[in-house]
Amino acid sequence: MQYLRGVWAWYLARKLWLKIVIGILALSVIFSPFSEETATKEVAVKPTDLATPKAIPSEQPSPSESPSATASSTPVPVSPTELRALALGDLADMRKDVADAKRAIQEGGIFRLYGNALELDFNLGQLQSIYPSEDIADKWNSKLLNLESAIDNFSDGLEADSVTKSRSNLDKILYAISSLEKFVKAIK
Repeated sequence: MQYLRGVWAWYLARKLWLKIVIGILALSVIFSPFSEETATKEVAVKPTDLATPKAIPSEQPSPSESPSATASSTPVPVSPTELRALALGDLADMRKDVADAKRAIQEGGIFRLYGNALELDFNLGQLQSIYPSEDIADKWNSKLLNLESAIDNFSDGLEADSVTKSRSNLDKILYAISSLEKFVKAIK
């Protein structure tokens, strides 16, 4: 019973978006056996269906469609002001997640650490979705790569169940966050 209380307390301590994701995942697992997609269906095949060729849609755009409508659009770089606002917000969230992970290590909550690893990955994904201008893209991508590596090392350390290594990896994440924050604040 104490275990269930701990799991419930962990769930209540999560951010709203993570609670929603966990709820959706739990419901999908619960209702997946009842889904029609997983049930086996018998399909009656008529002999006429086998002899009739199906129409294959043309991959060429029709004359009414413009070629630009079918081509994939390239992302538009965000302005320096937008980049600063978006990145600093995500980096602040990451700092909170790292602080929460450090508390979880002190309290011995391994499930919270996995939750923190998911939150860090989510925030990293948000940072990776920011498309900077060409003049700063190389440095931005380099700093993001350092942060991604630090987060991956933290996640791998959790799998190895090494608390000491996890603390060290959290410090590396904080260093990568600081480096990225300093870079973002210097963007004019």
